Amino acid sequence: MLDNPIIQNVLSVALYLLRIAVPLLSIVVVCRCFHSLKAGRRREEPVVILQDMVTKEILPVLYWENSLGRSRSCDIVLHDSTASRDHAVLMRRESGWIVTDTNSKAGTRVNGKKVENRAQVLPGDVITLGSTSLMLKRTSEAKNLKVPKRRRVHAASPFGLLFTVMLVQVMLCIEVCFSSEPFNYMPFIPLGALVIMEWGLYLYSMKALNRVSFELETVGFLLSGIGIMLLSGTGVEKTYVQLGALLLGIVLFCVMIWFMNDLERVMRWRLAIAIGAIVLFAINLLFASENHGAKNWISLGPISVQPSEFIKIAFVFVGASTLDRLQTARNLSGFILFGGVCLGACS
Repeated sequence: MLDNPIIQNVLSVALYLLRIAVPLLSIVVVCRCFHSLKAGRRREEPVVILQDMVTKEILPVLYWENSLGRSRSCDIVLHDSTASRDHAVLMRRESGWIVTDTNSKAGTRVNGKKVENRAQVLPGDVITLGSTSLMLKRTSEAKNLKVPKRRRVHAASPFGLLFTVMLVQVMLCIEVCFSSEPFNYMPFIPLGALVIMEWGLYLYSMKALNRVSFELETVGFLLSGIGIMLLSGTGVEKTYVQLGALLLGIVLFCVMIWFMNDLERVMRWRLAIAIGAIVLFAINLLFASENHGAKNWISLGPISVQPSEFIKIAFVFVGASTLDRLQTARNLSGFILFGGVCLGACS
């Protein structure tokens, strides 16, 4: 049936249109994901609240570490000319909520007492920044108070974006199937594995974890899917190796989400993870094989492992946890030390 010239012409036109549609849809997905990330989330629940003692305005505290000041870049903007642009930082630590002055001109006070380095803040305490006094309150205390409405920003549907990514993968699969004679059905197997993994992570993130953001994962599945679908037309072994690596990455990603959901657990384990990363560097230097002047890969039978990929995760993790006081004391020493060890091991 495919030998019919008319069918061949129609098929050629259809495949040509698919080649155009794939990059166009990919660009649309990336742009929509970028717009959603830039625009912000649909809804953010406050961790605690601050209430202006004069105007009674409610200021939601959305993060574990929040900058307060006159600058528009601050997490909590103070409309007070006597406050500094970057006045103070309110952060949550193991001991509770802490406020730190960031070398402001007017100083920061808690219940009238000037903060020299840092001071603990309990619900009911009043933080004074310039001429603005804010009382820390639990979110439950805001039930009968009028919280100012925030401008709602339209964001792309995570379901729609991931569905578009799946369409791109299906189009690529069809192209690969028709790229050889006779028609090759094998690319549908990695396509099915891709669909199961990406929608499985989507359901876990959106339903089990109640997350509202899936843009980064969507871009990751788009790029990974394009690579795997192209590989499926060249070799079965390489395709399944990449599918296994993707599955391992998804599992590690889910573990990281669970692990970093507990701030106290993160702070307890940061030193151990830093030491583990340095040990991985040492193993890499001792046992890795040299390829084009670089020692990156360690062979474990039929499987090759690149320890630096795991070290990248540890580097980001340790950097984020070590810089827990970046806004307050510019405490870079721990991260610089760890980064120096990593660079020294790479050189």
